[in-house]
Amino acid sequence: MKYIDKLKFFQKQSKNDVFKNMAILAMGVGGAQVISLALTPVLTRIYTPEDFGILAIFMAVVGIVSPFSTLRYSVPIPLLNKDGIAINLFALATCILLFLTILVIVILSFYVDEIFEIFSIGNLVSYWWLIPIMIFVSGSYEILNAWSIRQKYFKAISKSNVLKTLSSSLVKIFLGVLGVKPMGLLVGAIFANIYGTVFLAKSNFQSIKENIRYITKKRILFLAQRYAEYPKYRLPSQFILVLSQQAPLLFLATFFGANVVGYFGLTMMVLSVPLALFGSTTGQAYYAEIAKIGRKDPTKIYEVTQDVIKKLFLLSLIPFLILLIGSPILFNTIFGDAWYESGVYASIMSFYMLTAFVSAPLANALSVFEDQLMFLKLNIIRLILLIVLFSISWIIHLSAIETIFLYSMSMSGYFIYLSYYILKTIKEKKRDH
Repeated sequence: MKYIDKLKFFQKQSKNDVFKNMAILAMGVGGAQVISLALTPVLTRIYTPEDFGILAIFMAVVGIVSPFSTLRYSVPIPLLNKDGIAINLFALATCILLFLTILVIVILSFYVDEIFEIFSIGNLVSYWWLIPIMIFVSGSYEILNAWSIRQKYFKAISKSNVLKTLSSSLVKIFLGVLGVKPMGLLVGAIFANIYGTVFLAKSNFQSIKENIRYITKKRILFLAQRYAEYPKYRLPSQFILVLSQQAPLLFLATFFGANVVGYFGLTMMVLSVPLALFGSTTGQAYYAEIAKIGRKDPTKIYEVTQDVIKKLFLLSLIPFLILLIGSPILFNTIFGDAWYESGVYASIMSFYMLTAFVSAPLANALSVFEDQLMFLKLNIIRLILLIVLFSISWIIHLSAIETIFLYSMSMSGYFIYLSYYILKTIKEKKRDH
C-alpha cells in the first residue's frame, strides 16, 4: 500500500510539473500576445491589407523552407540522457542550418524570378534577400529553444517570447511611420527572431560552454545515424505539415489576391493568440514532461495526456464563443473599418481554433514513442484533405468566404480525428506494455 501511495504521489507530482511549466510558459507567451494585440491596432492603421498580405506570403515561404533548416535533428535534443551527448545533436543541427542558409542564398541569387513566378508570388521578388536571413535566425531560435526545453529553462523561454514580440512590434511601427512599407513588417518579423536567439544564447551560454568539449565528429555521425528517422520520416512529415498550414495563404494569394491574404493573415494572427498562449506552451511543457517519463511508462503518459486534453477543452470554450458570435464587430472596432472582413473570417475559423487548440500538444507523444512514420502518415492525410478541398473550391468557383468555411470545417474534422488517434495509440502502448 505504501508503494502504491508513493507511486500515486509521484504521478500527481508529474502532472503538477506539466501545469506549473505550462503556467510559466503561458505567462511569457500571454504577455507577448497581450503586447501584440495591444499594438496590432496601431499596425493596421499604418499598413494596408495588401502590406499584411505580403508579410503573410513571406512567412509562408519561410515556413515551407524552414523544416529543412535542421533536418529535424533539433527535435530529439531534449530526449537524450546526458548533456555531453545532446550537445552533439546541437552541433549537428547548427551545421545543417548553416549549409541550408548558404544553399538558399545561392539558389535565389540565380533563379529567384523563375521560382517566385511558378508560385505566383512575384510581389516578393524585391525582398528575396530577407528570406535566407529569416531562415537562419528562426532556425537558430529553434535549436536554442530545444536546448532550453532540455535544461527546463522555461522562464528564459517565457521571457524570450515577450522580448521577441515587443521588439518586433516596435520595429514594425517605427519603420511604418517612416514609410518603409511593407518592408517594415518583414524586418520586424526578422528582428523578433534575432532578439529571441540572442536572449536564449545568453541564457544557455554556460550550459553550452560546459559541454562543448564533448563534441566529436564520431559522436555527431553516430547520432546522425541513431536519429536518422527524424530526417527520414519527421522531416517530410513536418514539411507536409507546414505546407498544409501555409497552403491556404498560397491558394488565396493565387486566386483572390494580396488583399484577401491580408485579411486572412490578420485573422490567423489573432487566432494564434489562444493557440500560442496555451496550445504551443502546453506542447513544450507536455513534451518536456513525457520525455522525462519516457516511453517505458505509457500509463503515466496516457494519464497526463487525458488531463491536458480536458483542461485545454475547458479553456477553449469561452474564446470559441466570443470568436463565433462577436468577431466581425470586434475586428471592426479594434482594428479599424478596413478590417471588418477579417472579423467575418475569424467567426468562420472559430471551429478551427477550438479543435486545433486542443490537439496542438498531442503530436509530441509520437516523438517520445519514436513513431515518426505515423506522424508522417497523419500529415499526408491532412495534405490530401487540403488538396481535395482546394480542388473543389477551384472547380466549382467558390468565393473566398466559402473556401475559408470549407477549410475551417475540414480541418476541424481532421484535428478531432488526430486527437482520437493519438489517444488510441498511447492506450495501445499502455496495453502492450
